[in-house]
Amino acid sequence: MPVLKANLPKPSSRWTKVPNHLLDQLMPNLKDTELRVLLILIRQTSGWQKEGKATLLTYRTLTRRSGRGHDAIAKALASLKRQGLIHNLRSEAQRRKWKSENKHTEMRRATIYKERE
Repeated sequence: MPVLKANLPKPSSRWTKVPNHLLDQLMPNLKDTELRVLLILIRQTSGWQKEGKATLLTYRTLTRRSGRGHDAIAKALASLKRQGLIHNLRSEAQRRKWKSENKHTEMRRATIYKERE
């Protein structure tokens, strides 16, 4: 059995805490790119003391930081979203905004549709 020691900077330098749940329960079941995306997200949020807040990460940023291609990132994001590990708040907010701005149009369409039946 090998005896291993991490060769990382001393804890006094800048560090990002990673939840034990991610390392102990989730990591064994995550694909490589999924784990990389989650680690980037953790670094971008809790690494900057923005725990629990949303952050904007472009595909360019994710590919550059993860070392993975666009297709791999897209698959990882879709999988993480399906698993409930990430949420695309921007698109949900855009959907809510669109619905509120077009509420009357939707109501009119529903009314017209009912009248045609």
